[in-house]
Formats: sequence, C-alpha cells, structure tokens
Amino acid sequence: MKKIKTVVAGLVAATVIFACSVTCFADANPWRIGDCNGDGYVNVADLVTLKTYLKNNYGKYRSTMDVNGDGRVDDLDYDMLYRMLLRG
Repeated sequence: MKKIKTVVAGLVAATVIFACSVTCFADANPWRIGDCNGDGYVNVADLVTLKTYLKNNYGKYRSTMDVNGDGRVDDLDYDMLYRMLLRG
C-alpha cells in the first residue's frame, strides 16, 4: 500500500509539473518585429506608439521598434511599419 501511495504521489507531481510548464510556455508571446507596445500583436496601436516615441522621445524603448533592423529607431522604421500594416 505504501508503494502504491508513493507511485501515485510521484505521478501526480509529474503531472502537475508538466501541466504548469505547458501552461507557462503556451502563454509566452514571442517578440514580433513591429510590436512597439508589447501587447503581442502588430496593429495600428503600435504605429501610434512608435510615432509618439519618435516625436517626443517618450515611452519605453523596445527592440521591436527597430523594424528595419538597422540598429536605430527612426522615421524609416515608422514608414516600414506603416507599409507592413497596409499590406495586412
């Protein structure tokens, strides 16, 4: 009986650990180029966030703001993001 309880406890523990790891990784959003506000989507809100950052140098810098990958966040990134959104 003691051996069965030990095996069952081990199986329960393994199931809980597996379920938690799957849940944690399923919720993690990969970084997407153009996701300037960090919400997991690339849409018009990101364009507004990028424009605000460029105009006022206000807001949190994110590496995903560098849309064209040149190492700087500037109007070229804004233009590229705008074209990306127009294409859908």
